Amino acid sequence: MVGWLMPSCSAAARARPVRATARKTATSSQFMRTPHDTISYHDTPTLPLDDTLALSRMTVHCDHGRAPDMSHSQPKAVDIQAALAPLPVLHNRRPDTPGPESAAAFARLIETRDGAVFTGSFDGQSPWERHRNGDELVQVLAGETELTILTPDGACVLTLKAGMLTIVPQGCWHRFHAPGGVTVLTMTPQPTDHSTAEHPG
Repeated sequence: MVGWLMPSCSAAARARPVRATARKTATSSQFMRTPHDTISYHDTPTLPLDDTLALSRMTVHCDHGRAPDMSHSQPKAVDIQAALAPLPVLHNRRPDTPGPESAAAFARLIETRDGAVFTGSFDGQSPWERHRNGDELVQVLAGETELTILTPDGACVLTLKAGMLTIVPQGCWHRFHAPGGVTVLTMTPQPTDHSTAEHPG
């Protein structure tokens, strides 16, 4: 304890509380050091001021030099209805409908980092598809569709109507069944795998 707090200490000691505290603090600190103490830093040479300022300027310059890649993320406004207007509706869609015929019914609205946003209208049933590089957002703009998703826990069947959306998990096979017709908007990562098998592997 600090001397001036101890009743048995002399009056001279009580008159020097600051000096007694300084001695004890210095001594105690020697026994409180741990392997994480910063004593090693005391032996590290210090850079001259000019070198320190030069290093600081160099670091700032490097930070400003790393401009983010904005090639796929420039803001853009898209008129969805205007994009849909000239598109044909894909009638009687089947799993074996030729690719060019299906592609003609969809518009590529905007690019994303990993794929694109699409919209289109069809009735019938799509082939199975999956996206290995990310989740797919599916939104129904008009009509209705039954969306079957093959998850690790089994088949999940969702009924989506206008104004509803869902997320298809990465790598899960899924397909649309829309006998009455549907208009969808999807944010789809690429590439996309397709299968016409009844039970895709």
